[in-house]
Amino acid sequence: MKILYVLLTVILLLFSSPAQARISSLSVAVDGMACPFCAFGVEKRLKTVTGVSSVTVDMKTGMALVNAKPAHSIDYQKISEAVKDAGFTAGDMVVTVDGRIAKDTLDTLVLHFNGSSLVLQTDSNELNVHLNGAAESSRSVVLKGQIFLNSNKEWILRPEVVKEVKP
Repeated sequence: MKILYVLLTVILLLFSSPAQARISSLSVAVDGMACPFCAFGVEKRLKTVTGVSSVTVDMKTGMALVNAKPAHSIDYQKISEAVKDAGFTAGDMVVTVDGRIAKDTLDTLVLHFNGSSLVLQTDSNELNVHLNGAAESSRSVVLKGQIFLNSNKEWILRPEVVKEVKP
């Protein structure tokens, strides 16, 4: 009976998490593209990343927009690697990510999604209040913002837009 209870609890937890807990889109600056062949090479490499449904590369702006397949998440670390494998340098990345915010043991806000997590960092008091409210309520949120590696080699998300979803 205990095993059945544990199994049902695990199933409920899996289905109670947001169905879209994922990075649904990502834009990345690609430094060094100089010709249409460069853009094609970057696009070709980015399309090989698991979960990617479409890639649009704009050579003039030096940006690549990557969209995820339905129910998949884009692995931002693999995006950087794919750009590097194409012979270029990945610059600033902006993501749209769905997940839940929680506080860690040091009261740092962390966004949990698709089995991963990102530390949240903001200089805006208003945004901090909003993010703390979402953490306390356990509501699912959609965040859009810049993602980067800090000096401690931790991935950080600096949200610019916060949209609350269903509780």
